[in-house]
Amino acid sequence: MKLNDLKDKVILITGSAKRIGREISVFLSQYSPKLILHYYKSHKEVSELLSIVKQYNQNSYSIQCDFSDKNQVEQFIKKIREEKIDILINNASIFPKHDKWELFDSSLANQIFYVNVIVPLLLIKNCFDAPRSGIVINFIDASIEKYFSDHFVYRLSKVSLKHATKILAKELAPYVRVNGISPGAILPPAQLNKDNIIEEDLNKNEFYQKTLNSIPLKIHGDPFYIIQGIQFILENDFLTGCVIPIDGGEFL
Repeated sequence: MKLNDLKDKVILITGSAKRIGREISVFLSQYSPKLILHYYKSHKEVSELLSIVKQYNQNSYSIQCDFSDKNQVEQFIKKIREEKIDILINNASIFPKHDKWELFDSSLANQIFYVNVIVPLLLIKNCFDAPRSGIVINFIDASIEKYFSDHFVYRLSKVSLKHATKILAKELAPYVRVNGISPGAILPPAQLNKDNIIEEDLNKNEFYQKTLNSIPLKIHGDPFYIIQGIQFILENDFLTGCVIPIDGGEFL
């Protein structure tokens, strides 16, 4: 598939309103697909994003859902099943600040796994439950290649999604290609606090300087590199079951 073939294709992007999700949405919109923009709390941001993408396809729309709420997820899936999804980009996830082994809690663990693993799998299942062509891109995390103990359950969830990506690449072939992207230090972390509020470090320069020493290529991350990865996956019809690390070599 070439990018120019995206015209009127239906693309569902989860976590679309901010950060990498927004960059992907803006990039893809210029090829005139029908974008379905999932968001959680970012009403203002998704409204602004929708005004941009609708310039290219008036049928694009946004849909709100708290992926940690099973009832909301059920309603979200009912709505999505009314569409014929061509491309699914599972970008949404949670990254709780208090997710540490010494604070291990089964309730938090279940929430993380549900949002980061179960919901992406439910979306894949319901978007592509009949034999027809499609593309899935799952967002993983480059740092799972190292055994860090911080964000303990989050890391386990991303390992699970990585393996699910490879398993489903075989299961859904030859109709659906399933690949993943593992970002490194692209943007400062957005962590969920105990009040269920996302805390973002807005000092990009400090973040980039801090991470530069651990990146062999000695250049800082940028969402543009993720866009290049998205384009590569979409256009390479011979690619499936691949998880691409975009981390400047940080986790080699």
